[in-house]
Amino acid sequence: MSRQSWVQDVKRSVVKLSAVEREFNFEEPYKTGSDCGVCGSGFFVSQKLLFGKILFPGLRTVITNSHVVEGAPTKTCRMSFPDCGKSTLECTVAYICPEIDVAVVTVDGNAQSNWFEPESATTFLKHIPDLPCVEKRIIGMAEEVVAIGYPLDSDDCVATVGCISCRDEAMFKLAMSINDGNSGGCVCYDGKVLGVATSTAAEAEGIAFCIPILQIIKFFNQWLDGRPSGSLLQPPRFAVNPRVATHAFFEHAKISDATGVIADYVPKDGALHKAGVRDNDVITCITTTVNGKQYEFAIDNHGLINVPWSMSKIEFTNLDFVLFCNRNDTYVTYLSKNGKTYSPRKRKVPICTRRKRLDNRVPFWEPIPHILMGGIVFMDLCENHLQGMKRGRSPLDARVLLHLIETHADEHAVCIPYVFPQSIVDDTEAVNKFAIVTHVNGNTVKTVADCERELKRAVKRKFIRINTEQYDDIILKTENLRMQDVLFGQTVPGYPQKTLLTENSRARKVPRVPNTAKIMKRKASQGTRRSKRIKSMN
Repeated sequence: MSRQSWVQDVKRSVVKLSAVEREFNFEEPYKTGSDCGVCGSGFFVSQKLLFGKILFPGLRTVITNSHVVEGAPTKTCRMSFPDCGKSTLECTVAYICPEIDVAVVTVDGNAQSNWFEPESATTFLKHIPDLPCVEKRIIGMAEEVVAIGYPLDSDDCVATVGCISCRDEAMFKLAMSINDGNSGGCVCYDGKVLGVATSTAAEAEGIAFCIPILQIIKFFNQWLDGRPSGSLLQPPRFAVNPRVATHAFFEHAKISDATGVIADYVPKDGALHKAGVRDNDVITCITTTVNGKQYEFAIDNHGLINVPWSMSKIEFTNLDFVLFCNRNDTYVTYLSKNGKTYSPRKRKVPICTRRKRLDNRVPFWEPIPHILMGGIVFMDLCENHLQGMKRGRSPLDARVLLHLIETHADEHAVCIPYVFPQSIVDDTEAVNKFAIVTHVNGNTVKTVADCERELKRAVKRKFIRINTEQYDDIILKTENLRMQDVLFGQTVPGYPQKTLLTENSRARKVPRVPNTAKIMKRKASQGTRRSKRIKSMN
């Protein structure tokens, strides 16, 4: 089949997706962000292929990028087709996985829609074919590919021709030019979906990236684990921070003829820790069985391995490799440190999904807990805060950086992302922006939930004592903070009327902010009554 022929067939199954994205402010989370429209692409796939079974009977399934739809507070978007004019169908976002940057959207022809075609939406959807996908991994050696989508909010489906440059980490690097709106569209090789177009290189022109479709299929087939529609998904990980093992290290440890990488940090709830690997052990090999064939991947001193689908070595923690491994039949070989000696061990790895403590948070898909008290905002420190610092919104505090280094950026922490200008706390200059809170009234706090519990106890006292990484014993008067909350609740848009302090106002009477107009009116009426009494006496 000629390229022109199969491109026209594929275009029938590629749709335009439009969503309303709401901004979320991770420094002032109480504010309602502004809305803006976003546009992307998507394509129909079979539920049996994607999930291994039918999860949504009577519905059609579309794959797109997570970043196209994750910002929609209603978890819905609109689907349109170039041959249907202004008619649109309302869709539901069933799953998102921001780390892979993939989302699954479902559409029902009978659902609420703006459909104006003579043919019913249900009948129209039945005639759209699911796209076939490549069945084996492609190394990527200048194979010609076509990206199909709706760049720059185009009303027509656009095909862009390019080629595969190489494999880059867990994605294909493409020599082609794509634009905003192509995100979520398909990249096809010989009439079959090779991957999902996702991004371009920021510092170069004519370079794009796509997520391999086999990686997406493997993820949803093996790692969905019965999650309901509307779920935020996490990918599997080995969960380890590797460190280069030098020849001097092996010589000092008296390990001969060995290669491998040092496990610098192994989190306790991670897969490798459950397999027995500990900090400073040496990981030498990963063995897995896929489709009845056993694969053995030797790990070099830099933590790199050779894989069949890439011309260059990749990290053994690479997501593409972790997804390749059989979750029920994967083993790790490592040298376990016992005092000054190392002994070889081989253990089964219970590969599991795991989220870093300071990972990106996704508003509207998970709770973003925060507390407001006296003009201070308390939040769980997360990657979103760090990204804001990197973009120059706030300077990266040295103590925050030190905390990240000491904890491998993998421990909960409470931070203060915002302090209201001209508030009591701001005037004291005792709390810096993004200060990390360690104690409240002498008790350790690691999360906002801990902080809330301690503050609820503290509000019944005359003073609240807060410790940060920078300052010990910041003493704040409870009554002053309560008055500040009342004032901000009346004057600052979005500031809650009830806070920890005002909810517990029974413990202490909450002074009301004086209403100047009412006071003047009352004084004027009192003056009138007084003058009347004087006249009557005369």
